[in-house]
Amino acid sequence: MKKPVNLTELLVSQLVEEQCKKRSDVCFCDTCKADIMAMALNHLPPRYVNTDKGELFVRTGVLNSQLSTDLLVEVSKAIEHVSKNPRH
Repeated sequence: MKKPVNLTELLVSQLVEEQCKKRSDVCFCDTCKADIMAMALNHLPPRYVNTDKGELFVRTGVLNSQLSTDLLVEVSKAIEHVSKNPRH
């Protein structure tokens, strides 16, 4: 049996990594990345799956749904907040 995985967390992590490559004006040290992830995830619903089919279903939904926009908005808000209030 496959261990349940929170796909929202994986998707947020991917978005944060993409932003690391695109933005040189923001610190993405380990502490800042963790803070960005935590802040974004606290504002997004978890989406747990335990099958490949479930993962595919959620990932497909991300491509053509409000979820994609929600993920980007929350990650962007978290980046702005953490960049103004870094803990490192």
